[in-house]
Parts: sequence; C-alpha cells; structure tokens
Amino acid sequence: MVRKSLEQSGLPLDIAYVGEQEKIKVTEDNLATFDVYIQPGGGQDIPGAFAALGDEGAEAIRKFVRNGKSFLGLCMGAYLADENWLGLIPSSLDSEVMRKGTNIPDEGDYVVDVVWQGKTEKFYYQDGPYLNAEDAHGFVALARYANGDIALAKYTYGKGTVLLSGPHPEADESWMAPEKNNPAYTSAGSKMARLFNDLKPGR
Repeated sequence: MVRKSLEQSGLPLDIAYVGEQEKIKVTEDNLATFDVYIQPGGGQDIPGAFAALGDEGAEAIRKFVRNGKSFLGLCMGAYLADENWLGLIPSSLDSEVMRKGTNIPDEGDYVVDVVWQGKTEKFYYQDGPYLNAEDAHGFVALARYANGDIALAKYTYGKGTVLLSGPHPEADESWMAPEKNNPAYTSAGSKMARLFNDLKPGR
C-alpha cells in the first residue's frame, strides 16, 4: 500500500523494498544509496519488528538518519522510532485510543478526522500513537487529531529528519470506501506527496 500511494503521488521516486525477507537487507552500505527510509505499519508486534531489524539493522537506520537522511514512520513505524526501540525521538509513544476527547473507543479500524495544513481530512486509523516530545530538537507539530492531540510531527535526529504519523496517510479508497465522496476525503497519493514535501530541509 505504501508503494502504491507513492506511485500515485506524482513524485519522481526510485522505490525499493529493504528488509529481512527482501533481496536488499537493512545495512549501512545498502541504506547509503537511498534518501528516505519508510517504516510502515502492519500490526502491533513492535518487539517483533525491532527484532527483525536486528542490532545491525537498527544501528544502520540510526546512522542513516544521523548522517542527514530521513525516516518516515507510519503507525507501528512511528512507535518503532521512539526511545524504547530505535531511539530516534527522546520519548515514549502511546496510543490515541480512548484519549480524552477522542471518538476512538478501541483498537479496531476507524476513519478519523485530522486537521492538516488548516484543513480537516479523513485518515484511516488503527491504534496509532499521538505524538509528543514538543521540546525535542527540531520538533514541529504538522497535524492534529480532532481532540487536539498531535497526529503528525517532525523531529531532528543528528543531521537528519524524522517524520512520524499516527494514522495511515498511505491508505487509499480501498480502505476507506465509504468516505470517498466525503468532501474531507483526500487521496493517499496527495497525502504522501505532502509528507515528502515536509521532509525537505527547512520545512
């Protein structure tokens, strides 16, 4: 789903899969040929996801970002960036589920309102975090859930950028079919294009 949304973004991107089960492994040398590492969602087995990276993979990601590249973490990928795992941000992350003022009662699948760039948009959501560490270096709140909690945020790690999203910007109409005709619906390609724009230095 991430690749599909990137292909629909209109951006001139060369995309490759990296990982334990892929031809390209997560190593320092392999990552050096890329500009952005994207850690998608996919369940809530964060210890399992971290273990799959291994110590070498985790350190390769840290060095990749520290040296000036970018990390984009989506839902579970955002949790993986926190201080308990990759350590790309100086705080722990918790779920938006049942937070004060939210209408998310459990860990099921929902479509939620997110205010981004002054506009309310529909996002697919499944037990993603709200972002914090407002005093962290380079912190910028990019979007908020309806209750004011931060849904998307940007941080600095070394010379690089960490951009985290609690909900799923990559989710297209196949995940949110009832919302496609809602005026607040925006395409996954549009969302991903704007996220990549926010990864640019100085944004």
